Amino acid sequence: MKRYFLEANIQPLRKSQTASKAFWQANTALPSPDLMYEIAAERNKHGRLPPRISNFADLQKVLKEEFDAAWSSKQSVRDAAMKAAERATQLLKEADVDR
Repeated sequence: MKRYFLEANIQPLRKSQTASKAFWQANTALPSPDLMYEIAAERNKHGRLPPRISNFADLQKVLKEEFDAAWSSKQSVRDAAMKAAERATQLLKEADVDR
């Protein structure tokens, strides 16, 4: 996991993984590991975590069903997106959201 984030030059979702300069300095391809550390530190300080949604698994299932149908040419990508949005909107209306 660490290798993926370092090679992609992006910040992992877990704040604890980016809490030290050593994490960023481990990737010799980064032009400025210290700057990446500073950016991560500020993001960690001021960023927000997305809220927990009680029926998140159902939301994932909706996306999988609709886009699997598009991938297998049973519907267009546009239709998959529209149907997924409609179904997800309904699920979000029913969900308990922990902010």
